[in-house]
Amino acid sequence: MDTGSEAPLIIYEHTIGRGLVQEFAFQDIPSSGNLTEVDNLASNVFIGNEHIVVTLYDGPDLTGDSIVLETKGLHNLVELGFNDKASSYEAIFRAAPDSGVTFHEHIHPDFGGWSYGVLAGFSARVPWTPFPNDGLSAVVISDPGVVVVLYEDVDFGGLSLTLDTEGLHDLEALGFNDIVSSFEVRGK
Repeated sequence: MDTGSEAPLIIYEHTIGRGLVQEFAFQDIPSSGNLTEVDNLASNVFIGNEHIVVTLYDGPDLTGDSIVLETKGLHNLVELGFNDKASSYEAIFRAAPDSGVTFHEHIHPDFGGWSYGVLAGFSARVPWTPFPNDGLSAVVISDPGVVVVLYEDVDFGGLSLTLDTEGLHDLEALGFNDIVSSFEVRGK
């Protein structure tokens, strides 16, 4: 679906492209708060990434009745019985199911910020949705058959750190906190 925008989350007052719009960029997720542009006016919600989950609330500050939108695509709030009701929202990234590796923005307290799971065979340059360049602090490996290689530079260059054991890897303790610019997740 072409929305005319690169934003992965868009809340529309009317049908797609009409009326007031409130857009959220990848760097805005995870986030929560009160809707400003479309408070009590939202009729459609576009989710452009299969890992984004949005909860809309009919009260301010995440209170009142709510509806959870968990699939990529356009959600018609009229059909879902939530037209012109949303006053606040929460948008999060959901990790890939049964992921062998989970990346975390923060390690303390309790892995605050974003987290994202991937399976073996995945590699990416950073900034990569959902996390920004130089923003990784912890890696949890839950699959004993996985190796994670973190790189200081884009295109898998510069200093690297290989993680090949299950468990929590605190990148601050390993001298690699907030410097990852690309990574690979592969099988052993």
